[in-house]
Amino acid sequence: MCGNRQETPAILAENPHVKYFNNRRGYVRTRITPREVRAGFRGLDYVRTPGAPVSTKVSFVIEHRNPGLNKAQRICTVPTGRPGVVLMSIEDGLAPA
Repeated sequence: MCGNRQETPAILAENPHVKYFNNRRGYVRTRITPREVRAGFRGLDYVRTPGAPVSTKVSFVIEHRNPGLNKAQRICTVPTGRPGVVLMSIEDGLAPA
């Protein structure tokens, strides 16, 4: 194991270039297009029991002609049943592949 939760602030303080750290097992899912590079950090809440759900913990984007790492957001819409009316929210993460 690489540290514990109490050590996280110290680890980040010593590594200012690190934009995200949560000390969990997982992987990075990337999407590369001519307009942007997106990276979604996917993680498991537990690893000792099979069947753990995987979720995107945070995503970042680098846009064409806009250097730098930015936290990614997506807009989700939910129909309300009324014509022309939807609920909108902004969520972190990559849209499902």
